[in-house]
Amino acid sequence: MDMSKRVYIGIAHLLEGAKLIASEKSIRKWAIVPFMIDILLVISGIGFGLASISGWVTSALAFVGLTGGGFFASLLFYLFSAVLWVGYLIVVIYGTFLVATVVAAPFNSLLAERTLMHLGVIEEKPFRLGAWISTSLKLLMIGLIKSMIFAFVGIFIFIASFIPILNIASSYVALLIMSFDSMDYSFEVREFGLRKRFHYFQSRFPEFTGMAGSLALTIVVPGLTLLVLPCSVVGAAIVMKNQSD
Repeated sequence: MDMSKRVYIGIAHLLEGAKLIASEKSIRKWAIVPFMIDILLVISGIGFGLASISGWVTSALAFVGLTGGGFFASLLFYLFSAVLWVGYLIVVIYGTFLVATVVAAPFNSLLAERTLMHLGVIEEKPFRLGAWISTSLKLLMIGLIKSMIFAFVGIFIFIASFIPILNIASSYVALLIMSFDSMDYSFEVREFGLRKRFHYFQSRFPEFTGMAGSLALTIVVPGLTLLVLPCSVVGAAIVMKNQSD
């Protein structure tokens, strides 16, 4: 397949995922819980920032002796607030993603499973609460391990986000990680081993690049990247289906 078409398949995954969720009730009902988890985490993170950042900047300026309402102090206040907000939003987006990786993992896995069933990639089977609970406990442990690994990588991403040029590369890496995680639920459903997952990522890198690109477009609206993660999970399953045809 032409390289540009492969990248486009990845770019279109968010829209395709959203369309399937909107059109199929059997998929939509499984997307509600992870969506609510993501939206609560985003609101909490942004709300905490709104309540705290101005106080942090004021305290920092007071520490270096810049107090009062002078022009220079006001200019520094708004400048530092803007810079701090950029860093804080990166932390909120990536941090919420890490928390959702653990908390929403069982629901995202179920969402991927139902999508793959709907697409005919795996055989249809009824929902069994006992099996889901057993799988959920396993996924919670896997999610915890993944979040610790991603958190370690996130330290370098956060530092690089304040360095010109490196901040673009670090954002790209973060979005690739999120794209891989969206696909990872389909990997888990299909019982891919670790080696097979990384081989799939390597062989489908153009698609993952496109997926990261579509997620990048959501950054312009703070928090939107996280709110569309259920669409990304469904869209990733659609990408897997298209690549297996």
